Amino acid sequence: MQTHSHADHIGATPVIKELTGCEVAAHRNAVGWIENSDVQFRERPIPNFDALTGGPVKVDRVLEDGDVIDLGEVMSIRVIHTPGHSNGSISLVLSPDNVLFSGDSIPLPGDIPIYDNVAEVISSLRKLRETGGVKLLLSSWDDPVKGDDVYKAIDEGIDYVKRIHEVVLGFSSVSWEKVLEEIGLEGVPVNPLVVRTFEAHLKEDVDIS
Repeated sequence: MQTHSHADHIGATPVIKELTGCEVAAHRNAVGWIENSDVQFRERPIPNFDALTGGPVKVDRVLEDGDVIDLGEVMSIRVIHTPGHSNGSISLVLSPDNVLFSGDSIPLPGDIPIYDNVAEVISSLRKLRETGGVKLLLSSWDDPVKGDDVYKAIDEGIDYVKRIHEVVLGFSSVSWEKVLEEIGLEGVPVNPLVVRTFEAHLKEDVDIS
């Protein structure tokens, strides 16, 4: 199951599928980039793209928000559509252990923010916040988080995005370097993904209230 379509997450999928014969599952909004890596690079060019991805691979199972995948006996996974980092991002809740796999959906304060849609990031984080009973959070960005700290991590992600929004609106006319400095990332290079993230905060339809 792919949490989203970015090259650093799907890179080994073609090889894994070839070696194991497994099915590839992803949200419907992620299928286009997974099945056509050339389109992904054209729409989201990043350094070392070819080194990260093993090329396109067919998606065998298209997922939707709320889908439940039976894993046998008493185990199952529920799909939560959590766009923002990418249009087709999903998070997964494993039952009965109540483990949340969030992929790249929860921004980590103090780390480089990477997302395409600010309002969707906030909405997705609030959706995860409303997912009750989570005992363990497994995120791509951070170490495992347990218990009440799961919801604290989500809240901190929301606050971080709101802080970035405030800083971008206040300092974008100065420089992106100044924005990075103000959010505690002084010295971090202004790469295309950082610019893409900050520019998302300047779109006229952004509402994070």
